[in-house]
Amino acid sequence: MPTGPPSPSNAGSAAAPPPAPPGPGSSKAAAGSPPPPAPGLRDSIGTVRGAATTLVKAHVELLKAELGEILKQVAIIAALAGIALVLAILAGILVWVGSWLFVGEWLFGSMGWGIVHGVLFTICVILPIALNLAGGDVRAWVRALIVSLIIGVLVGVVLSTNALHNAADWLEKQDEATFAVQRDWLIWLVPAIAIGLLFGLIGTVALRRGGVRLMLVGLIFGFIFGFALAGFYAATPFNTQVAAAFAVTAWLISWIALTAWFAVRAGINPQKRYERLAPHETMAQVEATKAYVEQQWQRQRKNLVGR
Repeated sequence: MPTGPPSPSNAGSAAAPPPAPPGPGSSKAAAGSPPPPAPGLRDSIGTVRGAATTLVKAHVELLKAELGEILKQVAIIAALAGIALVLAILAGILVWVGSWLFVGEWLFGSMGWGIVHGVLFTICVILPIALNLAGGDVRAWVRALIVSLIIGVLVGVVLSTNALHNAADWLEKQDEATFAVQRDWLIWLVPAIAIGLLFGLIGTVALRRGGVRLMLVGLIFGFIFGFALAGFYAATPFNTQVAAAFAVTAWLISWIALTAWFAVRAGINPQKRYERLAPHETMAQVEATKAYVEQQWQRQRKNLVGR
C-alpha cells in the first residue's frame, strides 16, 4: 500500500542534522578561557641550566675537535723537525769524519792517520769540558797544550832528520870491530836503552812525591815506554810525511797525558764546582729566622711563666 512522506518525527530519528557552524558567541566563549600558567622560578632556572649545559658541551666538543687537529699538526711538525735534526747530525758527523780522513790521506798518505788523529783530537776537545764538570782547573788544559806543542815539534824534527837512526848507524860503524853484535840489533838497541833510561828517570822524578814504590813504578814503566818508542824510531828511517804524522800523534797523546797530570796536580774538587747549585743564602736566612723565632718564643714564654 502506498505510503506518504515521512513524518517529522520519523525523519529526526532516521538522520541527525549537521552541526551548526560556530557563531560569534562560541568564539567569545573560547577567548574568555584563562591562559596557561607562566613557568615558575624553578622551571626557569632548570631551563637556563639546561641551555647553559648544552652550550658548554658544544664549546667543549668544539675545543676537543680543534685540539685534535692541533695535536695532529704538532705531531707532523715534531716529526719533520726530528728528521731534519737527525739529518743535520749525520751531515755534521760526515763532515767531521770525512775531513779527518781527507787530511790524513792528503797530508800523511793514509786515511788511517786521519782516524787516529781525529779520535785523539776529539778527546782533546772533550778534556776541558770534562775538567770543568769534574771540578778541575781548565788552565791545566792550556798549559798542557803549550808543552805538548813543543814535544810535537821536537819529535817532528828528530824523526824528519832521522837523528836517532843516523846516530845509531854512525855508532855501529865506529864500533863494528869492538862489539860482536849484528848491525840490525845495534842500530836500535843503543838508542832504545838510552831513551828508555831517560824516560825512566823522568817517571821517577814525576812520581817522587808518592814514595819509593811509586818511583820504582815510574822508573820501570818509563824505561819500557822509552825503550819501545826509541827502538822503533831508531830502527826505521822516516820520510817527511811519516815523520809529520808521528809528530802530530805525539803532540796529541802528550796533550792528553799532560792535561791529566797537570789537572791532578792542581787538584780536582767536585764539591767546589757544584756548591753554587745549593741555595746557601736562602738556607742561611731560614736558619737566622728560625733562631730569631726561637729566641722570641723563649722570651715570651718567660714572660708568661713570670705572670
